[in-house]
Amino acid sequence: MNKRKLKNIFFLKILRIILMLWGIFCLLILTTAFTTLPYWGIHWLGTSRAELNHTPETIILLGGSGMPSESNLMRCWYTAQASAGFSGADILIAMPGKISDTLDTPQLVKKELVLRGIKPEKIFFETLVQIPAHRHSTPLNC
Repeated sequence: MNKRKLKNIFFLKILRIILMLWGIFCLLILTTAFTTLPYWGIHWLGTSRAELNHTPETIILLGGSGMPSESNLMRCWYTAQASAGFSGADILIAMPGKISDTLDTPQLVKKELVLRGIKPEKIFFETLVQIPAHRHSTPLNC
């Protein structure tokens, strides 16, 4: 009986040490969360190898919302800034819409890019093919 009691006391001591270490670890994590360390850690992970080894040939502008929306206007602004930095790169606008319609989103985005100083002959389109809703579940015959 005495031997069993010693085993229980030993187990409780180990459990106490584990819980105290776990509490100290959680307290460290909590105090670290209120500093700028998590931001700079994630920033470093995202930018540590971000430099370009060569100049890009094409800058791709992806879009999906209508024009003029705040997201597409910001995309146009960033694309114009990238085009100013890489003057030899072409611009590829990839978004759904009709290129033949001058009031549809791709053409309005092109007008915005021309307004921001990009030459129209450097702008190309890549439109997404619209699949009818009843065909989305149809398997492809490959």
